[in-house]
Amino acid sequence: MKENSTNSILAPSPEYPGYVLTLGSRGSDVSIMQSYLNAIGKYTYKGITALKVDGIYGKNTALAVNEYQAAKQLKIDGKIGPITWDSIVGDYAALPEAASDDYPGYVLRPGTVGYRVSNIQEKLNVIGQVYPAINPQKEDGIFGRNMSARVRVFQRIFGLAVDGAVGRLTWDKIIDVYTSVMNGENTKVSTEYGGALIREGSQNDNVKIVQGFLNRINEKQPHGRQKLTVDGVFGRNTKNNVGYYQAYAKLKADGIVGRDTWNSIIKDFNGTL
Repeated sequence: MKENSTNSILAPSPEYPGYVLTLGSRGSDVSIMQSYLNAIGKYTYKGITALKVDGIYGKNTALAVNEYQAAKQLKIDGKIGPITWDSIVGDYAALPEAASDDYPGYVLRPGTVGYRVSNIQEKLNVIGQVYPAINPQKEDGIFGRNMSARVRVFQRIFGLAVDGAVGRLTWDKIIDVYTSVMNGENTKVSTEYGGALIREGSQNDNVKIVQGFLNRINEKQPHGRQKLTVDGVFGRNTKNNVGYYQAYAKLKADGIVGRDTWNSIIKDFNGTL
């Protein structure tokens, strides 16, 4: 990705890869073009064939390119050379804001930049207001370690494969949960117990979930407990807060999160949604 002179890193402008995409081509460049053509076909030129974003340049992709080239009065050859590439990228950049919620056809991961990243950062920040295990982050369009950490927690909460990257399943779930939050219909969680005791000295995403979920439980059902810092470090304050919660929930008040305490926290957290 290169930076756009007017919108900095927030506007997508993938450079032409240096070779013609045609029948038989494969890879992320094909996926990007398939995704862009789908968005353009949805919002601008509605006669373009809808494509499966699979990174394989087959007959349907060539057909969609032909249809796009005809609509743009370009040379119709079903191939994506530099002129067709730049035209597709330009039309995609001019799409309405709603198009930004469509999966782009490639995985967002550390090192990715652009407005697709800032869009997901913004949505995770909104989601984090309801699911406070997901810490707020800077909406700068740069996919760094902090964003990856927040994606991991989101994936853990909603039962997705935890890899810290935003592929199609994670993308779609983020959009779905964000939409529910905005509509006031918060999505309940069924986050499974990880199998290992969470106790003083533990440092991981499960600790963040315990800290964040207890904060919301205490906010909605006040017990006069100290608000926890959601840092993933199970220290004395977290242990004490867990113990207080266990006493309230009529569990063994040992300050250790095992299966019963975990499931009780999940149940009571869902009760706040």
